[in-house]
Amino acid sequence: MEQVTPKHEKIRFRRHEIARLSELPSASAQERLVPEPKMGFRIVPILAWGFAAILLVALAVPAAVFLFGIPGIGGERIRIEAEAALTRMAGFDVDAAMGDPHLSVDASRFIAFQVDDVRISRGSGGANLVEAGSLRFGLRFLPLLTGQVRLGSAGIEDARISLSALPPGEGPNATLASLTGPDGLIDPGLVMKAAFSAVHRTFEAFDAGATRRLDFTNVEILLPAGMPGGTLHLEQAKIERGLSGAIAFDAVASWAGRSFRLEGTADRDGKGLRPVAFTTSLAFDRTEFERDPESLKGDPKTAIMRVGGAARIDIAGSEAEGDRGQLRVDATLDDADIVFASGDSIRGSASIAASFQPDAQKIEIERAELLAGRSRFKAHGAVGPAPALEGEAAHYRYELVSDGSLLAPEGSSEPDLPILARIAGTFDPTTRRLTARDIGVRTSSGQVMGTAIISFVEGRSPGIDLALSVPEMTVSNIKQIWPWFAAYGAHRWANEKLFGGTVKNSRLSMSVAPGRLGNGTPLSRDEISGYFEVSGTRFDVTGQIPPVRDGVGSISFQGTDVDVRLSSGTVFLSTGRTVAASNGTFVIRRAELPPVIGQLDIDIAGSADAVAELASYKPIDAMRHLPIAPEDLSGQVSGNVEARIPLQAETDMSNLGWAVKLSYTGLSIAKPFEGQNVSDASGTIEVVPTVAEIKANAKLNGMTATLDISEPLGGSGEARKRDITLVMDAKTRNAVAPGLESLLDGPVNVKMSGEGAARRIVADLADARVSVPWAGWSKGPGIPAKLSFGYDTVGGETRISDIELSGQSFSLAGSATVTSSGLSRARFQQVKLNRNDDISVDIKRDGNGYAVTIRGNVFDARSLIKQSLEAAGSGGGGGGKDSVQVTLDADVAYVAGFQNEAMTNVKVAYRGSGSRILSLDASGTTGTGDSFTASDRTESGQRSVKVESGNAGAVLRFLDIYPYMEGGKITMALGAQGDSALRGQIDARNFTLVDEPRLRSIVASRPTADSRTLNEAVKGQIDTSRVGFERGFAQIEKGKGYLNIDNGVLRGPTIGSTFQGALYDAKGNMSITGTFMPAYGLNRLFGEIPLLGQILGNGRDRGLIGITYKVAGSTKSPQVQVNPISVIAPGIFRSIFEFN
Repeated sequence: MEQVTPKHEKIRFRRHEIARLSELPSASAQERLVPEPKMGFRIVPILAWGFAAILLVALAVPAAVFLFGIPGIGGERIRIEAEAALTRMAGFDVDAAMGDPHLSVDASRFIAFQVDDVRISRGSGGANLVEAGSLRFGLRFLPLLTGQVRLGSAGIEDARISLSALPPGEGPNATLASLTGPDGLIDPGLVMKAAFSAVHRTFEAFDAGATRRLDFTNVEILLPAGMPGGTLHLEQAKIERGLSGAIAFDAVASWAGRSFRLEGTADRDGKGLRPVAFTTSLAFDRTEFERDPESLKGDPKTAIMRVGGAARIDIAGSEAEGDRGQLRVDATLDDADIVFASGDSIRGSASIAASFQPDAQKIEIERAELLAGRSRFKAHGAVGPAPALEGEAAHYRYELVSDGSLLAPEGSSEPDLPILARIAGTFDPTTRRLTARDIGVRTSSGQVMGTAIISFVEGRSPGIDLALSVPEMTVSNIKQIWPWFAAYGAHRWANEKLFGGTVKNSRLSMSVAPGRLGNGTPLSRDEISGYFEVSGTRFDVTGQIPPVRDGVGSISFQGTDVDVRLSSGTVFLSTGRTVAASNGTFVIRRAELPPVIGQLDIDIAGSADAVAELASYKPIDAMRHLPIAPEDLSGQVSGNVEARIPLQAETDMSNLGWAVKLSYTGLSIAKPFEGQNVSDASGTIEVVPTVAEIKANAKLNGMTATLDISEPLGGSGEARKRDITLVMDAKTRNAVAPGLESLLDGPVNVKMSGEGAARRIVADLADARVSVPWAGWSKGPGIPAKLSFGYDTVGGETRISDIELSGQSFSLAGSATVTSSGLSRARFQQVKLNRNDDISVDIKRDGNGYAVTIRGNVFDARSLIKQSLEAAGSGGGGGGKDSVQVTLDADVAYVAGFQNEAMTNVKVAYRGSGSRILSLDASGTTGTGDSFTASDRTESGQRSVKVESGNAGAVLRFLDIYPYMEGGKITMALGAQGDSALRGQIDARNFTLVDEPRLRSIVASRPTADSRTLNEAVKGQIDTSRVGFERGFAQIEKGKGYLNIDNGVLRGPTIGSTFQGALYDAKGNMSITGTFMPAYGLNRLFGEIPLLGQILGNGRDRGLIGITYKVAGSTKSPQVQVNPISVIAPGIFRSIFEFN
């Protein structure tokens, strides 16, 4: 049986286990017998020979190495030595595969051998731990002199070290697992122990004699899966043990795109054993790491665009006996710059100082400080595993307390705010959720309370659930405390526009999923919201508009939408005027989209001058289009202002819309507006950038007026409108249009519209009396009528065009010219004062009166006739000194009168003043072809009236004087001196009375119930249906309101009558007495006999038999009375029984 020789077992002794020979007992027992030579005689030769020998060896050994080469030493031997060195360094067996060695120099310029293409694995067949381009080993000089190969240093270049190839239970993950306690939480005590253990292992590795120095050049260390960063790249690194025994290390590396420098030292106590002390410094230079925008598109949840800053972490440990000691961490971040995809950024510096407290199972945060702009946050506290409670998952607890922080956000105009703060909560490493169960911030004016949950997800910005409440605090403090990441639009608006006052009963809520915060997409309405009640605050509007002060209202936001509501406030203007503001809203929608524009809607109230001043500020600037200043206005105004308010200075304000809607009472303008005096106005005004619309009831030049005005603004091209309705009484009418008093009486509603040549007036004449004196026509109140015309004033002259007067049965069309003294000229080409009229009228100013020319085919003269008859005998009444004189020249083919009578070829020449006729000449032809002439003249104070016609009945019917007469020739001549009554006679011949009711009443009346009528007395010989007369005569007196008749007589073959009395008086009554004589021809024969006729006859008309009568009462329905005794009485006694 073959016997296997056992493999030799290596026995290793540590350096401290090897005793010096001089310290052994055998060395201490013997005394030195040979005396030492004196140093002074031998030092020089010894030093000389020693130096020569060292120099010889130093030159000979390299020469021999270069002459005989590395193969003389043996490549396999080198590999074995390398494996041994690596095994000692790694602490486990390794297997190395490498190329042929060759001579080189190490980093200290000593002799070294180098092997290329190195592969190092754990044991035979294991995964590669190291793949290196070259591996260099420095050789120890003295062992090399004896033919021994001892390594003094090692270096590796262009290598890749894979930590993931380490077996389970080893490597970084295993190291992290060793730091956790039974609950899976990192134990501060185990962290301290592991830190000191790592330092001890490093010393032990160097103590094993492998090397005294390790160099790394261009080495990639692949981290295990799941660790952040992926790869650690060592550009240059070295670990070296000095002659004093201390270890120093220095490395320049990069991780996750950030370059850093790692350096430190470790040392033992004086005996070279435990305990140890070490310092480590990790420094990141000021660099910037910028994300590719394309990568953001592929991963929209990525939040950070760029990170910059210089960071440094210092760790210092000092071990005491019994594995106890101190471990301290100091970290700083200088000039930090974190830019999010949204464009927001955080800039500042931070530092923290912490120490491990293994007995208390916590890390004591002695100092934490964050500087951002003028803000300074200082805190202290602790963090560590929470005591295990049944039913609770293992977690950490923490508490931070600040008693000296200062808030001063960038861009804020508010003073720096000292605060006291506390935050306490837990962190669950399983769910990676940080909970702040107690958030408290206290200022001098109040406090903010709340809770928060922050959820951490790998590769994304944290998710935040935040709820804050503010019972009461000043607006200034709230603006300083407002989290920068919460509702940026609302925050910016509050910072720029809201000042002073108090916030009450307010809240802020935020619920943001991981990856949402700062990813460039604004938070939605469901993710963030807030509500703040404010009072006593100042609310800046925009542009030059003064702020609203003493404001009471609220601010709410949801996502990027902001709603500001103002219950009440006051606008203090630069002139000292004030405007009350209420029911205001300011709405911002989609504040993330530029340009950011808010919609203002606010009610205002105040004096007219104050509101006008407010409306004159930009961007509204409504007063720039009006030729009046705020100080010209008085009265009270209330209304509403709407405006689009830009929140960015570069926004073009010219296209922003606004609207001002005002109601006013008692408004007056101190100076004429467009030539008109406006006072006591009540109504509305609506102004937008393109047009101003005014609707009002006002006094316009003292007249009651209704205004409807549109004024285009800024060259907008909007239609300009001037609709003005005036209510004119006599006083205001004479002031505006003098000279119309004879034509118009009573209130008139006048509507004015348009401007310039397009101005037009429409007058409602329903409540006025309209008169045309020269035509005898008038329209009374209550009869609908409208007058419309256009007008344009040029050089003090108003040209009136397109005159249209319309009513149910009348119309008028023409044009006119009016000057300051009244009507100058008028031309009416179509005049229909009555339904069938067809005439034209031309009116010219003639001195203080008018010259009227009438031409036409048809004219209804009944109104003119009536007026003339009413004015006849008036004694000139109504013709006062202020009356307008009218001269009329008329020539009409057909003139209609009363009783269906008409005249043709009528010519009239008239001159009068008011209702006084100064002269009248008229002529025409009756329907039977008989002529008619009339004249009324006044010369030298003597007035004469003459009328002649060949058909008296037709003329009397035409003139509506007496309708029962047919035919006959009539003449009338009257005269008067000055203003006295007209007196004269009227004489008619050969005419017939048809169906005269009074005559029929006289003949058919019974004086008593048992007596006979006159017709019965003469045995029915009197036919009153048609009674012919040879002559009718009377003397008349015509005065104002009355007509008296004297010596009246009617003679006919069958009937005769004498009469006298009042035909009508001023009260509308009549009283006529007389004698009626049947068989007038026979009675007249007796009257012709001398003496007998005087005794038996009927007096002045010599009738024999007669009956006396009386017609009295209202002229419209008089009563007839007869005296029966007179039927048989002698004529000489007739007058005894006549009615007196």
